[in-house]
Amino acid sequence: SLAFVANEGDGTLGVIALARSRMIQEVPVGAMPHNIAFDPTGQLMYVTLQGADQFAIMDLEMLNVVDTVGVPGQPHNLAISPDGETLYITLLERRELLALTLAGSVVRGRAPLPEPHYGIALSPDGSHVFVGNRHQAGGVQEASMRACSASIR
Repeated sequence: SLAFVANEGDGTLGVIALARSRMIQEVPVGAMPHNIAFDPTGQLMYVTLQGADQFAIMDLEMLNVVDTVGVPGQPHNLAISPDGETLYITLLERRELLALTLAGSVVRGRAPLPEPHYGIALSPDGSHVFVGNRHQAGGVQEASMRACSASIR
């Protein structure tokens, strides 16, 4: 089993062999890797690259980057829907939640976020996206990206 750690300072992902409790490889991914999410198949990993306005797609078997996709607005955190069809990314500069199809990276929707925003999670059924911030527990965005439906305090 492996664990992965984003190394913002040197643009790599550290690959850690859990059985040996040590780093076995550093994989170059791009400028300021920040957050990591795995697709439901366990074959691909998605990494936000804050310093490049992109996210990288990494093949977990080969341990290399297979593609990068431009996402202007300083991509910060990300999560993948349970069905593996949608990638949600928070954008720091735009204060926005972006939903993209994993197949083809087509924009499904956008929703405004409070500033500052941190962390992102989906409900187990994928019907709600939760985005936390420093001042309150966060906002709840409908996965359809229509409008902010509620705020949790």
